[in-house]
This record gives sequence, structure tokens and C-alpha cells, in this order.
Amino acid sequence: MVLWLPVGAISIAAVLFTLWPGDPVLNYGWIEGLALRQEPWRWLTAHLTHLNPSHLLLNLSALFALAFICRRQSSTPAFWGAFGFGLLALDAGLAWGGTGIQWYLGLSGCLHGVFAWLVLRGIAEKRGHRPALWLLFALGLLKTWLETGLPLGSPGLAGIPLAPAAHLFGYLGGCAWALISLVGRDREPG
Repeated sequence: MVLWLPVGAISIAAVLFTLWPGDPVLNYGWIEGLALRQEPWRWLTAHLTHLNPSHLLLNLSALFALAFICRRQSSTPAFWGAFGFGLLALDAGLAWGGTGIQWYLGLSGCLHGVFAWLVLRGIAEKRGHRPALWLLFALGLLKTWLETGLPLGSPGLAGIPLAPAAHLFGYLGGCAWALISLVGRDREPG
């Protein structure tokens, strides 16, 4: 129950930001220069805003699927830690990564981070079939790495322009959270 309240709040906020009249990029998106200096609120609203209903539906479907998997396999704080670390890695990458990305919208970078964390956590806890989880992790990393070779704005799923570096930064943030949470777990008494 606790996990679904913030997932629902993010979903409602994303619908409102996305469907609000006007240009979502100009109104709420992350825009190079503005987010760092003049309008820092864009760091958060960019992740809640989507280009169109297809983009929104794709991201919210992934959010609910990952939350469902996490609910069955992990704790709520760890899920939000992975989500937050993916978001922070993405924002840091956008700000200082020299990616050429001038604007960004959506949850996909954060969701890549949650995916990476879930798979690595499953591997560390020896859940299921470890070779299959390693393959899943490698495929996720390969996907994000191959996307970085695509031109910025190439059409992705549902024709949505890709910001490939954002997916990679989010994925790496999820990997970092997995390492941090595993080190923290190993230090717990018991």
C-alpha cells in the first residue's frame, strides 16, 4: 500500500503536467541553462512532464510494472532510493555531461535506473536464475549503450524522440544505488 501512494501521486502529477495546455517543454521541461540558473524547479517538473499521451502512457506503464515487481521482491524505501538515484544521476549528467541535450522530458531515465537496480539486487540475493538475470542486466546495458550511438532525437518507442544519454545516466545511477545498498546491507549487524 505504501508504495502505491507515491506511484499514484507521480502518475497524477505526470498526467496534469503533460495534459496542461501549452508547450510541455517550454512550460515545465528541463531546458539547458534555465534549469541551472534561472528556473531550478525544472529539475523536477521535467521528469513529470511528457511530450504526448503516448509518451506518458509508456512511462507510466513501466513505472507501474517496476513498482509491482518491486512490491513482490523488495522494500519501498529501496525502490524510491533507486528511483531517486536514477533521477540524480540523470540530472547531473544533463547538467555536466556535455551531452548536447538542450531539453528533456519524461521518467525513462529514472526507470532505467530502477530496472538496473532490481536486476542487480536479484543477482546479489540469488533470486531466480542468476544467468538469466545477468543476461537481462547485460541486455539493458547493451540497449542503453547502443542508444548512445543514435543521433539525439532519433525516434524511439511510439515515435518519441530519444535522449540516449539520459537512459544511460539513469541506468548507471541505478547501478550505483545497487552497489551502495549492497555495501550498506553487508555492514548491518545480524
